[in-house]
Amino acid sequence: MIRIPLSMISTIQAGDRFSVSIRFIDFKEVQVNLKDKSTAEEFINVVSNFSFCSTPQDWFVFAYKTIVSPDIDGWNVYNMVSEYKRLELLGGESNMWRTSTANENFSLCESYSKLLVVPSNVSDDELLASARYRQNNRLPVVTWRNAQSRTMLFRSSQPLVGLLGRRCKEDEKLLRTCVDNMGDGRGVVVFDCRSSSSAIAQRFLAGGGRELVRSMYYGIADYVMLNIQNLSCQREHFDELMRTCKTMNDKTLRNIRIISTLTQSNWCKQLYQITTGAIAVANVLEKKASVLIHCSDGLNRTSQVSCLAQVLLDPYYRSFEGFQVLIEKDWVGFGHNFPLRLGYFSGEGRKMFSPIFIQWLDCVWQCMRMRPTSFEFNEKFLIAIAEASMQRRYGTFAFQSPCMATASRATERTVSVWTDLRARRSEFINPFYKDSLRYLQLYFSEKEISFWSGFYLKISQSSDLNM
Repeated sequence: MIRIPLSMISTIQAGDRFSVSIRFIDFKEVQVNLKDKSTAEEFINVVSNFSFCSTPQDWFVFAYKTIVSPDIDGWNVYNMVSEYKRLELLGGESNMWRTSTANENFSLCESYSKLLVVPSNVSDDELLASARYRQNNRLPVVTWRNAQSRTMLFRSSQPLVGLLGRRCKEDEKLLRTCVDNMGDGRGVVVFDCRSSSSAIAQRFLAGGGRELVRSMYYGIADYVMLNIQNLSCQREHFDELMRTCKTMNDKTLRNIRIISTLTQSNWCKQLYQITTGAIAVANVLEKKASVLIHCSDGLNRTSQVSCLAQVLLDPYYRSFEGFQVLIEKDWVGFGHNFPLRLGYFSGEGRKMFSPIFIQWLDCVWQCMRMRPTSFEFNEKFLIAIAEASMQRRYGTFAFQSPCMATASRATERTVSVWTDLRARRSEFINPFYKDSLRYLQLYFSEKEISFWSGFYLKISQSSDLNM
């Protein structure tokens, strides 16, 4: 018997003769063979009516319930103030940083959290001016601090420089003050996840661009382009990978030539770009200067590079609980549009699909494979998170921004993914874990990127069902 979860259906369409092809959000496929054309048409209509909801309020996420005890309630995993105290940005003797409530009603930026950690001598009015100068109001804010080198990691979207080279004194002051608070005059290194040509194109297409690299303005010490491809390219590479996976079986898995083809795929080449970019960011933060990361909107590639760098730099984020905190802080809290990128929407919305979060989990797995004893959790935990993100079951991944999650009362009406995964903690713990290295210093060559067979072959399975 094959179970067909209606809430996970992505597309349903007529196939050859009287068959119906069903594709799920998690990329599995089922072909249902029916007795005649009218039965097939009726089957498609009935399943479509129950599967494709017109609004997110009709999704299964609001119907799913589980038994929750306070000690494993996933909504209690992350507390922003507590985490920034751990990073020694708040609560110490220094009064250089403060929590701003300028975004309490999401009037400053809908895709940022209510609280923002900013320099104490930058006013809320100046924050507003800086936000207006950044795409989608995503002004530069701190997300991590290196307690040893005292360097900091900031993230934002691109500045709206445009063709005329617009400036914003408040934006310049904000970033310059962030750097000055370090007290060593080393400046900030900007890592732009795009290519130079893409950044230039943004000046024409969206009035965007890149910061004016002059020390008198921002205090920028260096500007690095990471050349990570855009969302549509990543979607194409992923589809290409899935098509190859669907042709594989136990026999082809033993074919070295096929495995070599997968490891040399465009998808794996992009994993290399993201991973080496994060390593470069980590090296600068560890030895040299503070870092600002952005792409165009600061939602996708920025989260990938920022979070992977933090995994390398901070052993807490390589622990079972810390990894959950990192996802809440930098993916959920900084507004990654999970439902759009994971294909929750049908029809035209499906065209916006791009598995950025899955790609990042793949990058984490690549690092885990290189240093297996440095992670408290195992591969099974990464796979469980990836699968859960595609199930339309958890409030963690159901909302397009913190603003929408708050408006929908997510913590009251939905279940956090961590509630279910924390209840299964024993399944996900790495028995060989050694909490020794603070900074996980890695060196990757393109040949060392591997095909994540444990995940991709699992989700690419297809089945036939005769009715």
